[in-house]
Amino acid sequence: ATVGFDLYAQLLEEAVERARGEQAHHDIEPDIKLPVAAVIPENHIQAPIERLDLYQRMAQATTDDAVFNVCADIEALYGPAPEEVHHLVEVMLIRRRLKVLGVIALNGSFSDQEIRMSLAFHAEAPVDRAFLATLIQKNPERYRLSPSGKFGITVASTADTPPRHFLERVRIEIGALAGARASW
Repeated sequence: ATVGFDLYAQLLEEAVERARGEQAHHDIEPDIKLPVAAVIPENHIQAPIERLDLYQRMAQATTDDAVFNVCADIEALYGPAPEEVHHLVEVMLIRRRLKVLGVIALNGSFSDQEIRMSLAFHAEAPVDRAFLATLIQKNPERYRLSPSGKFGITVASTADTPPRHFLERVRIEIGALAGARASW
């Protein structure tokens, strides 16, 4: 009763995995910091409970199509979705990729000339560090490793990069790191 059933079930599952000699599964929730408004605006859906339900459906989506389906449901029920909702869809797609890679933090920014991303991996992230090192060696202008251990990506940008284009580029770049995943 003190910790709640969901947390109790999670703790029990981790304890059983450790007792079997299996590596405990850690569900990573990446900290995503991007300079883009990614929300369901109150003026589009007034009822907080309905917005919360849609946020939860997007967060629990296990496929890209499921995320797109939530956006389609929003448009079917409430009319054309504003840009902030499309940004939210992109952020949720990025989030799914970060979780698979074991990324605990993503910081991104964009200017007229470039898009910059910084990723911090969980200590037990299932990534092939040799693959990342090869990327850095082959293209040091694009990939880098900071002294704090964060993996950086810089890509050229077009002048006046709109937020949606920025988010799509971040999603594509994160998806391109699929080769870094030790076991898909």
